[in-house]
Amino acid sequence: METYLQTVKEEWVKLINETDPDVHRLATELARDNAMPLVAEFYRVVLADPSAAEFLTTEQVERQLQEALRRWLIDVLSCRVEQVEEQMRAQQRAADVHARIGISVDLVEMGFRVLKKLLLPVITTSAHSPEVKLHIYHYAINSIDLAMEVMSRAYVFSENNAAKEDENYRIFSLMENAEEEKERQTAALLSWEMVLLYKITLNSSIGNSLPLGQSEFGLWFSHKGRHYFSGIAEAGHISRLIQEFDDLFNEVRLAGQGLSDKAQRDKFLQRMRNTLSQIITLLRELFDEVSRHEVGVDVLPRLLNRRFLPTIFKREILHATR
Repeated sequence: METYLQTVKEEWVKLINETDPDVHRLATELARDNAMPLVAEFYRVVLADPSAAEFLTTEQVERQLQEALRRWLIDVLSCRVEQVEEQMRAQQRAADVHARIGISVDLVEMGFRVLKKLLLPVITTSAHSPEVKLHIYHYAINSIDLAMEVMSRAYVFSENNAAKEDENYRIFSLMENAEEEKERQTAALLSWEMVLLYKITLNSSIGNSLPLGQSEFGLWFSHKGRHYFSGIAEAGHISRLIQEFDDLFNEVRLAGQGLSDKAQRDKFLQRMRNTLSQIITLLRELFDEVSRHEVGVDVLPRLLNRRFLPTIFKREILHATR
């Protein structure tokens, strides 16, 4: 992301430096003189689209959005080299807001398309020579495209983070009592070990036992735990331990003599004990790590904190519009 933003910054700076100062001034004046009628027409067109009208009301447009878009248009077209970084941060902030409230990127891009379409007749009817009009149009459209590009890329980044938080919230709602969940999964792991140990002791065979990855614990970890603990190193270590033990488990199952050889049986049991001991230790560290950091609940009242606020608001908005 940083490399990409640096590339866009260089392109934006280059565009401004290569634009004649008079053209830059004329584009700025054009934006200031025509911003309000442009914005009014923009929202008239956008509000006619049902998917846009879902997020916008006439009152919102008149009270807040018209002025915000007017300032945005002027700021983008009047942007100087020393203001490029701040403009890029502004696009990223706008993208964060769009992602947070669930406005899709295609809707944002539709808005930019409408804006550029409305800008063309304003430029062509201005009292300048055809050559100057062409230069103004080139500068204005490229400036808007650069702003749109930063906003779109930041939107995707923010949306991905929002999607992760949505998933974390969903998992969190299933795992609200983390301490109880930790003990439940530890018990499931030990129960699987005892059943397998019993079969090996009696029959020198693993019989029809399920591999660790398909056990109650393995399925929980694969479908819930791994997502809940995403980004924590211990989760990756547990996945690796499960995979490595299941490889050995399947080798033993496919072997003709099973575990009839005492040395082989002892080696398998020792490996099983070591693996499960490591997994239990890592599992406890995972839950402890989560409890040490902000996991979405304030410790004393056990209420959700601000981490999940955007997710909850988005869900409430969705329910309200159904």
